Amino acid sequence: MSQLLVPLFVFTVATLGAGAAFLVILVALAGVEPDQRRAWAAWLRRTFCRIFFDCFGRGGSGVGNS
Repeated sequence: MSQLLVPLFVFTVATLGAGAAFLVILVALAGVEPDQRRAWAAWLRRTFCRIFFDCFGRGGSGVGNS
């Protein structure tokens, strides 16, 4: 029984922590000026694109370029 409780506890704590972080981010974004919000969104989009998709084949590594 206790072997099941440890992963369940870890999963519960991780889920609650992620939910709390999400709510803190939403509250922080609610108080930000629109220009700053757009700048953060652009930075996040560039970073996400660079890390995961190499700008959908438009990056400098040559992957996906024809």
